[in-house]
Amino acid sequence: MTRAVSLRQAISAATRSRLSRLDRSGSWSLPRRAISLAGTALLTLLLCTVACTASPLAKIKINVRQSDAAIKQQLSQLTPLGTPAKEVYEFLQNRLELNPGSSAPGTPRDPSLPANTIVELGHYYELRNLFIFPTVVQAFYDFDEHNRLISIGVRRFIADI
Repeated sequence: MTRAVSLRQAISAATRSRLSRLDRSGSWSLPRRAISLAGTALLTLLLCTVACTASPLAKIKINVRQSDAAIKQQLSQLTPLGTPAKEVYEFLQNRLELNPGSSAPGTPRDPSLPANTIVELGHYYELRNLFIFPTVVQAFYDFDEHNRLISIGVRRFIADI
């Protein structure tokens, strides 16, 4: 028993002498190297966590099965009336999730472009179309002569093959 106790005391004393030392005030402190390594490891972990979780803004998906009025209200909150055409264009290009296979307007609005823009928000199938022909939902944006948004509309149509 005394041998086990003395072995435990020897290991404890060796560990304290390697990892800790007595500072001038009489309290135990870790060596500077251990503190430096721990700080470096913590900083690396923090930077990796931030880098791995940082992502671009998520795309906004509009539920195309809701009413036209609800879709229009949601789009109006995202791009209020009076928004410059360039901001609407950037929203359509970067933030709004469009129907797979369709694309947002190809160039920023300039005075030579038509005064409206149409985007395909999505489609769905329903029984009244025999689940064969999709109902396509589009949003259209109208701009004034100063390239400011003046209205947003929503329309649906049944696509054919």
